[in-house]
Amino acid sequence: MESSHSEQRKIVRFVFLILALSAIGTQMVPMNVAYVPGWRPVARCVPARILWYSHTDSQIDELKSSGRPLLINFRANWDLLTVMHEGAALDKPEVRSLLRLKNVVPIRVECSTISSEEIDNAQTKFGAGYIPFVVIHPNTEGSEPTVLQWPFQESDVISALKSL
Repeated sequence: MESSHSEQRKIVRFVFLILALSAIGTQMVPMNVAYVPGWRPVARCVPARILWYSHTDSQIDELKSSGRPLLINFRANWDLLTVMHEGAALDKPEVRSLLRLKNVVPIRVECSTISSEEIDNAQTKFGAGYIPFVVIHPNTEGSEPTVLQWPFQESDVISALKSL
């Protein structure tokens, strides 16, 4: 009888632990969906990672015309240095927090999926010499974008986002 009571207590503790972990897990959900248009998380949390829009996303034209600031990341997924640099300078807690605070639309342009003519046009338009580069555009009338050419630092991104 004693061991049965002990086993029941263990089961109750286990169930309580599972419920507690489930509750913590639901608190984390807003961190992964912080950039869904029109959705505002209740908790003030820093997203676990940047949820990029693809430049081919059907919502991009709507987002561009919304007047929200844009962070456009021109990169090549086959270039290991580009990918590592993205993690070192862009995907950082303070950058993610500022993206959310300033309501910035993060757009990733995967240069391996567009023509070299389109890449050349973007480089000419923004004055960038080579890939990777990041454009932070206030997206307001008469505003000039900030272009960050590789190698840029997290502090450069933070400074540009704070100036929005």
